[in-house]
Amino acid sequence: MINNLFQYATSELSQDAFLCWLFSYAHVDSKVDPALRDCALAMIKHFVPNLREKDNADIMVIDILRQHKAIDVLIELKEDYVILIENKTNTSEHDNQLTRYLELAQQEYEGKEIIPIYYKTGFQGDYSRVQEAGYTVVDWSIIPGILSPYKDRITNAIFCDYLEEREDFLSAAQAYQNMPISKWDWRQVNGFYDSIYRSGFYEKYNFYGGYGYVPNPSGGFDALWFFPDSATKPYMGQSYILYMQLEFRNAEMKICMKVECGDKDPEQSITPSELRNYLTYSLDESNQWVYRLEQYGFVKPARFGAGKTMTIGEYAASYDDVDTFMDAFMKAISAFHAYCAEVAI
Repeated sequence: MINNLFQYATSELSQDAFLCWLFSYAHVDSKVDPALRDCALAMIKHFVPNLREKDNADIMVIDILRQHKAIDVLIELKEDYVILIENKTNTSEHDNQLTRYLELAQQEYEGKEIIPIYYKTGFQGDYSRVQEAGYTVVDWSIIPGILSPYKDRITNAIFCDYLEEREDFLSAAQAYQNMPISKWDWRQVNGFYDSIYRSGFYEKYNFYGGYGYVPNPSGGFDALWFFPDSATKPYMGQSYILYMQLEFRNAEMKICMKVECGDKDPEQSITPSELRNYLTYSLDESNQWVYRLEQYGFVKPARFGAGKTMTIGEYAASYDDVDTFMDAFMKAISAFHAYCAEVAI
C-alpha cells in the first residue's frame, strides 16, 4: 500500500476532504459520474434512513461546508435534511463538542432536520457519550461495506485509494483471529479488544469499562479494562475498587488484577501501599506472610507500584493464540470473582 495516497494523508482534515469530495458528486452542479454519484448517495442513505426508499434521482446535495463554525462537515440536501459529520481518527469526543455542534446546526438550519453522524475511522472503546448526544456512529467496521459495492464501477484513484486503505485497516483489525499473539501490532490488539467489547462480554459478567491507549512515563500500552458493576469499598479510611485489565506490552498479552484508590479520609487513612499489602498478603497457618493471590492463579508483578492505580497480580498462564488466550481469560475472570468474594467487594 506504499503508493496509496491515504497512507500519507492520515489527518482528520484529509478525511474531511475525502468526504466532501465524494459528496460533491451528488451536488446539483456536479460533473457527471454516475458511479461516484451512486456511491455518494449510498452513503447519504446510510446516514439518513428516511431516504433509503427514495429514488436516487430525487436526492440532491445543495451545499457542502467544511470546518464551518468548527463543525467538520455539513451536507445540506434539497430535502429537509442537513447531515452533520463529526469526523474522528484516533481521538474521541471532548468538551461537550457534540452537543455544541448540534445546537449550532439546529439554530442555523431552523426548519430542517439535522442528522448528526459520528464518523470514526480509528478504534474507540466506548460510544456511550456519542450516542447520548444523539449521534449515529459510523465506524471503521462499517465504512468498507458502504463503499465496496461500487469498487468494480469506479476507477477514480482517490476513491480506490480510500477504499483500499479502509479495507486494509478492517482486514488488519480482524487478523488477530489467525495470527500468533506475539505477531500482533496495535491493529490486531485493538481489533481483539473491540471484538470483546462488542460481544456482550461486559453485560454477561456485569462489568463496565472500555479499551484504549494508556500512556505512562515508562512507555504506554494498549489496554482493555473492566470493573465490577459496584461502588468502591472502604478499608481503614481509604476507598478502593478492584478491577481487571488486559495489557499488551513487548509482544505479550498480560491479564492483570488492579486496584484503584478512590477518596480517603483526610484525617485518618492508610496509604496506598498499606492498602496494597492488605489486598495481597495474608498470614498462613505458620503465621508467615504469604502472597494471597497465588491460590487464585496470580503471580506478583515484577514490581509493585504505590500510586492511585496499582497492579497487584498477573494471571499465570501460557497462550499462543486467541483461542488459548480466551481459555485462560475465562479462568482468570472466575478467579477474579472468587477473590473479590473473599475480600467482600
